[in-house]
Amino acid sequence: MTWTLANLAGQGRPSWTPRLALLVAGGPTCAALALGGFTIATAGSVKSVGCRATDLSTALASAGSGATLRLAAGCTYKLASGQTARVSLTILGNGSTLEPAAASPAMTMLTVDAGAVVSISNVTMTGGSAPASGGGAAIVNKGTLTITSGTFTADRAPSGGGGAIASSGTLVVGNSHFSGDQAEPDGGSIDSTGPLTVNDSAFTGSTATGSGGAIYADYSPVTVSHSVFVGDSAVSGGAIEAVGSGPLTVTASDFIRNRATGTTGTGGAIETDGAFSTAIQSSDFSANRAGSAGGAIDALEGTLTLTSTEFRRNSAARDGGALALFGGSAGDTVTITGGGYAGDSATGARARGGAIYAESATAASTLAVTGATFDSDRATHGEGGAIWTAGLIASVGGTRLAGNAAADGGAFYNSGSGSKLTVSGGDLVSNKASHRGGAIYNTGAAALSRVTISDNTPDNCAPAGSVAGC
Repeated sequence: MTWTLANLAGQGRPSWTPRLALLVAGGPTCAALALGGFTIATAGSVKSVGCRATDLSTALASAGSGATLRLAAGCTYKLASGQTARVSLTILGNGSTLEPAAASPAMTMLTVDAGAVVSISNVTMTGGSAPASGGGAAIVNKGTLTITSGTFTADRAPSGGGGAIASSGTLVVGNSHFSGDQAEPDGGSIDSTGPLTVNDSAFTGSTATGSGGAIYADYSPVTVSHSVFVGDSAVSGGAIEAVGSGPLTVTASDFIRNRATGTTGTGGAIETDGAFSTAIQSSDFSANRAGSAGGAIDALEGTLTLTSTEFRRNSAARDGGALALFGGSAGDTVTITGGGYAGDSATGARARGGAIYAESATAASTLAVTGATFDSDRATHGEGGAIWTAGLIASVGGTRLAGNAAADGGAFYNSGSGSKLTVSGGDLVSNKASHRGGAIYNTGAAALSRVTISDNTPDNCAPAGSVAGC
């Protein structure tokens, strides 16, 4: 199966194709798996597995460390009970499918034991239901697991984390697709408490009743690159929720139409909760929604760095159509370099920050924006069409804000005596407030320098004289 980012995202990104190239050299004692730009080599015997669940069970039970199991091409293994990989081995799926047999009890289809190093490729695991009080209907990983060209569909954890995979070990996922997985409460597709790396993969339509519609990471370092998340949902972190110690790194990935559901929903695409670093680069966030705050991203504390990342048509019912940022301690920082915010909106009555809402409990927290654009962002019934700030130090440089709108503060709303806003260079043009402050409404400390400010209505800055240089 082929998924194309350009088709899924509509963003013109390069296409990607899950692919498998199996290279066999030197007869049945040496195999190499090459895909996704990396190669996993295995040594030892290569065993062909017949097309019965008992054949698979026998092969796993008798495999020696370093063995390679080649499943029957296109076979569907109907499992009456879960299987276990107790030693290090490679499973070549050969286009096969693992699914529960009719009337079988709830199970984890494959458990990777602690200490085992396992590689799995080109296999589908579907329709699983995890045991009570447990997650991972498809896989529970306690060791080191690499999955390439895997497909996980409609796997469920009715009372645990990780509809498809629950991992406390090291997990690497490449060129894989997760679709329609479900978990109660967290991690619709993956629940991870160990290191997690996801490359060139897609998560579509996965859900969690709690946090992390696609991925929930609890004190787990997470790296995501060249991946796409479409239509995932949870109460917080519609696609990804990262809590604890992180860090979270996202590169060249797309988040489209993910949702943080309910009136308390936060982080339509991503939520982070912890004093750790989050870095997002060269990614796109489009049409994500939150029932409360952070239509695309909700970051509760720590360090957030956004570089060359685009936000379009994201929305939140209360605060931060694209970003909701809450600084909880001294040293919390948000750094935005480049990128654009277009058509984002905070939609509710008295909502704040059509694109960005940033509030801190300490003036030592900072928001720095450089070389970005804000175009047609809205807080139509509230404050700060583009950016709303309170209780922190905010600096905006070389940035264009045009056509944004709010009831007060068409482009900026800077709130409270503890807030300091500095705008240098760039443009403030054609922004609109239905009440006051077409460009800026300020009740804190604010200053402009070398800024082109024009055609804002009904005025440029309000109250009169509150913004130095305006």
